[in-house]
Amino acid sequence: MVRSSWRRTTRTLPSIIRSTSPGVFVKSTGDFVRVTWRRNGRWIYVIQATITASGDVSFSYDVEVPPYAAALAIKDGTFSGSEAVLGEASDPAGDAFDPMLDIVSARVSRIGSSNLIRFRIETAGPVSTAGLAGDEWVAWSAAVTDPPLMVRLYGDGRERYTIPGWGIVPYSNPAARIDGNVIELDVLDEHLAIGPGFRTIRIETKRGNVVADEAILDAEVDEAARPIALGAARLGNDEVVSGPVIEAFTIPVVNVHQIWRHLRDAFHLDDSSVDAVAIYQNFRTDILLYASAYSTGGNPGVDNIIESKPFVRSDLPRSPALMHMNFLANGLNRDARLASHNLMHEFGHRWLHDISILENGSRTRVLNPLGGHPAQYVHTLAAFPIERSYVSSVMGGGTFDDHGDGSFSSWPTRASWGYSWTDLYLMGLASKNEVTPWFYLANSDPALGPAYFPPANSTYRAERRNVMIEQVVGAMGPRQPAFPDTQREFRVVFVLLSRESATEGEITQIEAIRTEFERRFRDATGYRAEVRTWFSGTASPRRRPARR
Repeated sequence: MVRSSWRRTTRTLPSIIRSTSPGVFVKSTGDFVRVTWRRNGRWIYVIQATITASGDVSFSYDVEVPPYAAALAIKDGTFSGSEAVLGEASDPAGDAFDPMLDIVSARVSRIGSSNLIRFRIETAGPVSTAGLAGDEWVAWSAAVTDPPLMVRLYGDGRERYTIPGWGIVPYSNPAARIDGNVIELDVLDEHLAIGPGFRTIRIETKRGNVVADEAILDAEVDEAARPIALGAARLGNDEVVSGPVIEAFTIPVVNVHQIWRHLRDAFHLDDSSVDAVAIYQNFRTDILLYASAYSTGGNPGVDNIIESKPFVRSDLPRSPALMHMNFLANGLNRDARLASHNLMHEFGHRWLHDISILENGSRTRVLNPLGGHPAQYVHTLAAFPIERSYVSSVMGGGTFDDHGDGSFSSWPTRASWGYSWTDLYLMGLASKNEVTPWFYLANSDPALGPAYFPPANSTYRAERRNVMIEQVVGAMGPRQPAFPDTQREFRVVFVLLSRESATEGEITQIEAIRTEFERRFRDATGYRAEVRTWFSGTASPRRRPARR
């Protein structure tokens, strides 16, 4: 048995042992077991872990790999069984149409004192794919941020695990487990993107896009005392550590909540004084693998605008949207015009786009079935066009010409530079009486997708279905507070994470992005609102951010 402390040493391995193809090799003697992983080609790595008879573990490596190419993990055998319960809830049995989707209890725990969070969902009946066709699916999820943490099971046996930020990845143990009527989902704090404090979590089950059951779980999330992902490369030679050790040989994971806490303390800010934090980096980070940017949304202190986030309401403390805006050298960020588009989109997620409407007397999420973005088939003409007349919402959807014969054409080029009247209503920048009727294309041929923007210059056969703002209010309730008694000036802090001192060129680049964002937001809202920005290259209490 390996004892719970490991000694780690690092040395550069000679290149002569590099192989011409991937391989795993094991050498065992009476004194030690050594495992070697090695690969040659475009990405090269040679990694060794040696476990001695006394229980010490040493790492040796020579690595030049992409962020997903290699990982080494060793943990105490008792580690995964140690759980500190952060919150739990029960739910009545018999209130769902399928026992395996009928939530009985839910719990969220911290594993040991690490940064690994576990969600445990117990259902009334065991999980089975019986009765599901190949593409039909059922799912169990925990919604703390958008998108939720979710495991999805298909009729043809496919399994998918959705991790916030990363999106859908192939399901594999031990990240997600289904055992009879118990579903467990594990995720790191960094990927869940939540900080310490009181959290309201929505546990949900679905068959397809139909919600089967839900339970609300209140949790008091603490700070991880000992992060699991230490990284052997960051330990000193011959340093003894206790608990799990992981060397992922990966690019950094940006913990946006930790960055905000550091800024808040360094510059004496508070959650209610800042509306958003735009976080850029001058080095590559984890977001390169899954997105151009993302936003946590935070809590703007508004009621009846977002359906699936129970923490967005006026009786809970306000909190800023934390926006991971990617590597400065990323294509979108090299152009201030495109970067401002990205910022307007992510800032819009503070209020948009997660609503239901009433249609034929029933609630439906047809306008944004995946949450966060209007579907491609929704007509989202901008209230105040920028650059050209047929501008659509920066959040998604498009602009369509109705030819009156059941055919519709998207505009020749995509131009999503504005906010629609519906967007402005939800943002508190328009009254419901100003929201002009709009429409969506039902059963389009060819089919249009459930999120983002439609292909430009394309023609579709479809059924036009008109939408009125009264349908939104009927399903969601009236926005509170309502225009004009709403916030009109917003404050956004810009941050540049740098391993070394930022260059003058990088500072100039951030300045260009933030000023372009200020201008375009003002134009897109018809001068009804403005963003005031601050920039700090370092979070040092001796250096205050520049004010605008």
